Amino acid sequence: KGWGERLGESIKGVATGGILVIASFILLFKNEGCAVKQAQALSEGASQVISVMIDKVDTSNEGKLVHVSGEATTSETLSDNLGFSANAFKISRKVEMYQWTESKKEKKEKKMGGKEQTITTYEYKKDWSSSENNSGNFNQNGKKAFEKKSGVSINNPSMVYKSGEPSYAKQANLGAFTLSDSIIKSTGSETKVNLTNEDLAKMSPEIKGKAKINDGALYVGKDPASPQVGDLKISYSKTEPKQTISIVSRQTASSFTPFPTSTNPVELVSAGKKDAK
Repeated sequence: KGWGERLGESIKGVATGGILVIASFILLFKNEGCAVKQAQALSEGASQVISVMIDKVDTSNEGKLVHVSGEATTSETLSDNLGFSANAFKISRKVEMYQWTESKKEKKEKKMGGKEQTITTYEYKKDWSSSENNSGNFNQNGKKAFEKKSGVSINNPSMVYKSGEPSYAKQANLGAFTLSDSIIKSTGSETKVNLTNEDLAKMSPEIKGKAKINDGALYVGKDPASPQVGDLKISYSKTEPKQTISIVSRQTASSFTPFPTSTNPVELVSAGKKDAK
């Protein structure tokens, strides 16, 4: 790049910086406005909330903002398309593939006459990743240089299995109350499932014929100690089917919906037994 081109880029940078400063003030103003509305909603809710027992549903509290605490439970068994199943509020699957990754480094050097030269270096290594790296999108000159130097071709296969969307229970209870979908999705934290050969035996024939158990996860490949490009690790996590939670929300029949205020609706879910305040 010559001196004139660098000067033009500097002017563009200054102009872009000015626009970003203006945009940051607008975003800050909106963010502060949201915080004020939320504070007003919580204050309004705090003046109306009542604590109720969970052993029965009192119809006189219909439409009111109520606070409840206790053990939430679900008897539902969730499963995914590979045949893993568990009694849980939520199950998640994570798939990682051993594959080629590309990294890019740039170094700028000053030249005579005010010019600047950018030297770009591409590096390639094998690593585990939960996202699929399309080797066809790698820099071609970098790939060719690496292959010429190492004699190794860089090609990633497609991921046969991928991480899936979490599955949630559709039916859960807190005493006499039925939990809504939004509360179920906010209940509990996930813990890793340590898979065993017994779990693998219950899964689909498709995965049973390919996988083995390694470190509490499924391994698709020959040797976990010496992974090859295309090998897969499949792990699961779940939210236990019994969780102590506290809720502040509007009583709607025997369930809950967000409580409307003059600003934002209120629905709060927290782990553990906590008072309304």
